[in-house]
Amino acid sequence: MGVPPAKIAAKMAALPGKGRGGAERLQNVGYDLLASKERETLHIEVKGSSIELPANVNVMLTPNEYAVSKKSKTKYRICIVINALENPEIFEFIWDKQRQSWFCEQSLSCLKIKESIAANLFIINCQ
Repeated sequence: MGVPPAKIAAKMAALPGKGRGGAERLQNVGYDLLASKERETLHIEVKGSSIELPANVNVMLTPNEYAVSKKSKTKYRICIVINALENPEIFEFIWDKQRQSWFCEQSLSCLKIKESIAANLFIINCQ
C-alpha cells in the first residue's frame, strides 16, 4: 500500500523550483504520470514503501516500466516514497549521464539495479 501517484504529483508540483504544471495519470504505458510544464514533458514512475530507512527499501519495476525507463532516460523520473503510511518522504531519481546511473540529488544516492526474469505461479484445478 502506498501514496496515490496523483498525490505525489501534486506534492512535487508544489516543491520549490517545480513551478506550476499538469500531471495526468496513465495506465499500461510504462509510467504512472505524464507531467508537463510549458514544453517539458516528464514520464514519472512512483513506487511506495512503508519502510522508513532508504537503505532498506527494495522496489520493483514491471518489465514495461523498466523498458520505458531505459528507452526514455532523459524524460523519465523514478520517485520512491519511503515511510509512505506515516510521514512520506519522496526521493526523485534522475538519469545522470556522467554517472551512468539513476541519481537522487537530495540524498546523494543512486539506484542499484538488479535485472531479473520473473513469473507469478498459481495453483489451479486441472480437471
